[in-house]
Amino acid sequence: MPTLSPRARRTILIVALLVLSLALLVVVGARSSRAFLEMRNRHRVQTGEAVGVRPWMTIPYIARTYHVPEDALFDALGLDDTPRNRRAPLQALAARHGRDLDADIAALNATIDARRGPRPPPTPRPRP
Repeated sequence: MPTLSPRARRTILIVALLVLSLALLVVVGARSSRAFLEMRNRHRVQTGEAVGVRPWMTIPYIARTYHVPEDALFDALGLDDTPRNRRAPLQALAARHGRDLDADIAALNATIDARRGPRPPPTPRPRP
C-alpha cells in the first residue's frame, strides 16, 4: 500500500474540510431562508394582511400562525397526523400523496376562513 506524502495528506485534508464547510453552508442557508420566510409571513398575518397558505408551510406552522387546530387542517386534507406528515411542507405532501397542491391550499384557506371568521381589513402601510 503506497504511503502519501505530507503534502498530499494536507491537500486531501483541505479539500475534505472545504467540502464539509460547503455542505454546512448549504444547510445553514436553507434553514435561514426558511426562518426568514416564516418570520415575514407571521408579521404579515399579524398586521392583518390577507395572506394565504403557501406551499413551503407545514401543517403545524399553519395551525400556529392562523390559530386553527391542527386536527381541523389534517381533516381538511384527509391526511393522518403522523410525524412524517407533520414535518413535510405542503408541496412535499402533495407530491408524496399524489394530490393537487392548489386544491390542498384552497381547502386549507377555506378551513382557516371558516374557523377564524372574517379577516379584519388590512392596515395600510405608510409610504416613505
